[in-house]
Amino acid sequence: RVGGGSHTLVRLNLARLAEGATRTDFLAHRLPEAVDALLDALEARSRFLVEEARFFEGSWLVQEGLLHLDRFTAMAGVVGLHEAVEQLGAGTLGTDEAANALGLELMTALRDRLKARPLPYCEGTSGLAGLHAQSGIAGDEGVTPGVRIRIGCEPELPAQVRLQAQLQAAFDTGVADILCFDPTARQNPEGVLRLVEGALAMGLRMVGMSCSDSDVVRVSGY
Repeated sequence: RVGGGSHTLVRLNLARLAEGATRTDFLAHRLPEAVDALLDALEARSRFLVEEARFFEGSWLVQEGLLHLDRFTAMAGVVGLHEAVEQLGAGTLGTDEAANALGLELMTALRDRLKARPLPYCEGTSGLAGLHAQSGIAGDEGVTPGVRIRIGCEPELPAQVRLQAQLQAAFDTGVADILCFDPTARQNPEGVLRLVEGALAMGLRMVGMSCSDSDVVRVSGY
């Protein structure tokens, strides 16, 4: 929100969390426990900034009306869905229907657990933590950003858009995917536009488009 922001971001590495787990154990025990721990961390950090560090009492950004506490949130970041689904034995996200179904089930369970517990100082997202698809950090190895499909495993573009639109519906504080076009797409800009319009109509929050010889262009549907 304009004048808002996030007190903090704590991320959950689903790839690490799924190591050695069965599907039943993961959904019934590991994921709920991890989400609860993540919420504990978000609450502790937010309370520290507001109640102990008293950022919103001393910052000139607040005094000059640029930031407002009642527009802030705390962000729960998610990374590594592709690897988590793979490790739970459902196949490859984007390719196998069982993997796609598990990915959607996992994200729905995560979102519902996260949104069931109010957090202090998160009025910017209706008193609840915001869910964010984290794009990764320098030390990540073998972990796909957010809820993206691993590079090289992507299905045909229409199928990728449909799946990503479903997965992105869980996120209210940032998510993106990158769709890779063949350079010949430049010869058919109307076709690219139709794909973007269709993606937004299906609920895709943000799409980045690139070719092997160009930078990324992002279109937001938030």
